[in-house]
Amino acid sequence: MERIKLEHESIIHMLQKHKDFEHTDGDTGKRIIDLSGYEVDGADFSYLNLSDVVVQNTILSNCVFTGTQLNHANFDNCIFEKTRFNQSDLSKAEFYGCSFSNVDFDGANLTRTEITETSMEHTSFLQTTLIGADFEDCDVTAIDFSSAELRNTTFKQCKVSEFLCQSDGAIIT
Repeated sequence: MERIKLEHESIIHMLQKHKDFEHTDGDTGKRIIDLSGYEVDGADFSYLNLSDVVVQNTILSNCVFTGTQLNHANFDNCIFEKTRFNQSDLSKAEFYGCSFSNVDFDGANLTRTEITETSMEHTSFLQTTLIGADFEDCDVTAIDFSSAELRNTTFKQCKVSEFLCQSDGAIIT
């Protein structure tokens, strides 16, 4: 699938329309509901409400989602490179067939999030809330879960580290 490279001006325009939508309760602007099929580099989505957004077959590089509402978001077959989700709400989000490289979820809320068949390299979940999250068929051996809340978090058919095996609340099958 060929992706459309979003130029910087197009990203700025899209984000401004979304901010207008949020600030006017939908009277003006346009809500971002689908970011599928794009190549996005260097966009700042911080503090936006992108709940229920659909993102499929998209490459997100050097993007910032600090404090962003992404609950119920659906990410399918996406590539994330040098992207930050610090302090974001990704509760009940789904990641399927994605690739994370140098991705930071520090302080984010991933309660009841599903992460399936996703590769993770140099990814940090430092002080992240992962209560009831499900990881399936993922390699999490080189992931930083320091001070993460792993209560009822399930790791099914995953490659896990010794640190994770000793964590309170993690369920490893």
